[in-house]
Formats: sequence, structure tokens, C-alpha cells
Amino acid sequence: MDFLVRLPIHDSKGKLFGYELKGEHALATLLSMDSPQHGTETEEAMGHHLIGSDLRVFVEIDERTPLPHESSGRSKHPIVFMVDEPMLQELSVDSHHQLERSGYQLATQGLDVLFSLSFGQKMPTYVLIGEGDLSSLDRAMVKRAEEFGMSILMCGVDRRSQYQEGIDKGIHLFKGNYFKVPDIQDDVPLPMNQVVYFQLLKELRQPDLDLKHLEQIIERDATLTFKLMQFINSAHFGTRFRIRTIKHGLSLLGEHEIQKWATMIVVGLMAQSGPQELLTTALIRARFCEEMADHTGQERLKQESFFLGMISVLDAMLNRPMTSLLKQLPISSLIAEALLGSTQNQLALLLQLILDYEQANWFRLTDSAHRLKVAEDLVVQTYFNAVEFASQDV
Repeated sequence: MDFLVRLPIHDSKGKLFGYELKGEHALATLLSMDSPQHGTETEEAMGHHLIGSDLRVFVEIDERTPLPHESSGRSKHPIVFMVDEPMLQELSVDSHHQLERSGYQLATQGLDVLFSLSFGQKMPTYVLIGEGDLSSLDRAMVKRAEEFGMSILMCGVDRRSQYQEGIDKGIHLFKGNYFKVPDIQDDVPLPMNQVVYFQLLKELRQPDLDLKHLEQIIERDATLTFKLMQFINSAHFGTRFRIRTIKHGLSLLGEHEIQKWATMIVVGLMAQSGPQELLTTALIRARFCEEMADHTGQERLKQESFFLGMISVLDAMLNRPMTSLLKQLPISSLIAEALLGSTQNQLALLLQLILDYEQANWFRLTDSAHRLKVAEDLVVQTYFNAVEFASQDV
């Protein structure tokens, strides 16, 4: 099974716009979602787990890859082919129109595309730029692109400052890890609801869980109370009668179940002020690390692994340094070392593995998998399982 990962694309308001699908057989996976004859059942299932059906999907192709013909039928999914400028120039007007009629769009790299009259009716829908292009870009150019029916997508946005600079110039689409990076605000007090959630997170990590104290903290927040009661009464828990009090519900849940699911809910509430993809990232990492702990013979670390993944983006959620947050959380040294960048313990290796996957750093991922003595196919399957898990309601 080949590596395949999705890279999120956000708009200027932090809303998820789509994904770039990256991997050796990314195009085959996409086309298999439109027509099973293009790919295997496994590729089709993986595609649906990765991108669903509503979001735009960008995929890179080159001159060795034939573009779909009109006879292939209309695309069921909004797919954008990323091509280089020479490939776009060589594309005939008829072929360009056929792609549009089939529901496909084109994207290409470089600011020169904005003003090249030679393209005529073959203008791409999206123009991809990097940070180095910003100095040559102004709002007038962005507006002109929009007049031609094009949108500018800024790639490699890995800092909040880059994201803000792009917004200031009128750009509306961004690809990169900027949303996972905290905008440090140590001098700004946390909102009261975030304080309550953080206190609950600390309580959930105590060696001896105090259900009475836990109940008191939950009762302070109406949203938290609703979420926990909703879960306790869900089909997942399988109660035969309705639970009407927090105390009753907590008494029925085992300690492990309380810690795991309450952590998911609390982190989900903490993430509400930021991009939804931040919570999705936490859930994918948590499930991935939990399953991978099992696959690597570290069953005793499954609970710790899940928690590690859930709080790995806590700094970005709260805009606080991870070092200061860890000082306030009663966590193991294994988790602390992993979150501070160590790769010298088993939990750190699990986290590094999913970070490598997220970044499509296949060479380093292969090395991490080798250190953990786990097959690459199993890493891929675990990633897809984690994506499917994250798509479910918390």
C-alpha cells in the first residue's frame, strides 16, 4: 500500500476549503472515486475516507499523466489538476473546454500566468504562489486575477505572520501548517471557559480520579455538561435507560473511558475558537498513536499515546508555549519529552511518525517506521483508520 496523505487548504476566515491529495497514486485514488474502473476498491474507499465528497481536491500531475477525456464522464467531485506552465500552454483550447465540461479545474504555479495574454481562454482557475512571490504581489494584482476568474492560492504557509501578510494583500486561499503554530499571547489572560476546560484537563490526568471534584468542574460549564451527557446517553455507551445526572453518568463509566472520551470533548471545546482542522488533527494523531502503540507491542502505553495525540496541538489552541502548558499539566515525562521534540522514547517515536506522515516526509517516515519495527503498509492503514475515526462526531 502506497503512502497517501491529505494537506488542508483554508480560506482567509480559517474555514476548510479543500485538500491537496499527495502520494504516488493520488490521481488514481481520485479518479477511482468517480469511476471504479480507474482504480481498486481499496483506492476508492481510501479516497472517500480522506476527502469525502464536498470539498475541492487538488492533485499534482505532469506531462506523463494523461488528463481525463470528456468520454470519462462528469466528475462527481470538484477536482483541481495542478499542472506546470508549459503543460498548460500545450493544452489545446478544446481540451481545456472538455475538462471544464467534465467538472475539472486547473491550477498552475507562478505570477507570470496572471498577465500572459497568450493563454487566451486557457486561464487556470487557481494560481499557486509561494512566500517568495509576496514581495512582487499587491492587492491590484490579486483583484486583476479575480477579474479573470482566477483565485490565488498561497502555498507553504507555515507561520501565522505569512498567513496574515497574504490576507493583507487580498489572498483568500492558503495551504500550509500555519494553523498548527501558536500565536503566542502570554500577556493575554485565557477566557474563563478555556480556564474551566484546562482545569478539567488537569483533573482528568490526576493519578486518582476524584469523581466528585470532576463533577463540580463539569457543572460550571453548560456546553460541557451537555456534551458529556450527550455522550453518556449515546448509543456508543449503550445504556438501557436515560442518564439524567452527571454524577450517575460518571459512576457508570470506567476511569479509562472517562479520561479518553472526556479528553476528546474538552479538547474539542478548546478548539472551537480556531480552525476545525485543528481538532481534526488532534483526533487523527490521538487515534493513530493509540493504534500504533498496539501494533508496536506497547499496549500499556495506549492510553498515554491517545492523550499525547490529543494535546499535541494544545499550544496552537490556547496560543501559549507548550513548555508553559506542560508545567501545569500532571503528565508523564514520556509525554512531556515527546511534545518538546525528543525522539528518544517510544511515545516520541509514535508522535514523530504521524508528524512525518502529515508533512508527506516519506523518507523520514520510512526511517521512523524502521526504528519502530513496523511495516509501512500498516502505517498507511493506521493513518486511514485515524482519518475515519476523526470524521465521526465527538
